[in-house]
Amino acid sequence: MRITPDTGILVRMNVKATGPARSLLENILAGPHELVLSEFLLDETARVLRYPRMHKLYKLTSEDIAEHIHLLRARTRCSRADFEFQIQDSSGCISNSRFDRQAGGAKKL
Repeated sequence: MRITPDTGILVRMNVKATGPARSLLENILAGPHELVLSEFLLDETARVLRYPRMHKLYKLTSEDIAEHIHLLRARTRCSRADFEFQIQDSSGCISNSRFDRQAGGAKKL
């Protein structure tokens, strides 16, 4: 089964967590299941884990966060977050655009 947890669950799967989300991660990694994540989700998880309230809750060091993200990345089938789309403005003009996660936003083609 392919599984894509949201950021809240990925945060609760961290290396110092002991709850159901961490158990879920261990079961996914031990079984025939596959994590499917994007670089955006991994980046967002690392960012959230750096919040002061997360540090207070989990006592995570920068190394702990890096270890968690490394584990997720190493055991993940990454999906690409880049995509193309069309935008129609109020005058009816349509422009082709592309979202480039590495550049951090949308660009007109």
